[in-house]
Amino acid sequence: GTGASVRWLGIDLSGVDDRLRAAVEFEADTGLWVISELSGVMALEGRPSYDRDTQTLRVTDVDYELESDSLLAGIADRLLHGRLRDRIQEELVFPLEAIIGNIREGLEDELEGVRLSNYGTISAQIDTLSPEAIRVDSSDLELQITARGTMALNLTLPLN
Repeated sequence: GTGASVRWLGIDLSGVDDRLRAAVEFEADTGLWVISELSGVMALEGRPSYDRDTQTLRVTDVDYELESDSLLAGIADRLLHGRLRDRIQEELVFPLEAIIGNIREGLEDELEGVRLSNYGTISAQIDTLSPEAIRVDSSDLELQITARGTMALNLTLPLN
């Protein structure tokens, strides 16, 4: 309805069998005079994957369950479940280009001037970082990232 709004009250993230699960507690103002307020929990589940071409993390194979005491929410879910599921999946796209850039800069900063015992230092220039694999368990979403670039070793070796 006109003037509808949703307020997120909390979110619980977890992993199940390499799938990401997000349980979102919400309150909604429908903007309708018949039933103006809804509340409940929407539990989303999907499989995270990395798209190298667009440098995005996507969640695919998405579905959700709606838990609400509202009869209107139950009816709307039965009528619109497929369309809402598809719309949610379209929105679960997260650009990683900026995050990967920050990781690259952080790694280069951490490697700059690292001492190799008393023999010298390291400096590095990372040309590319690319996620290779994604793993989900009960408490973590883990990206395995491969770095490619050059590393300079500035060594001073004793001659005696």
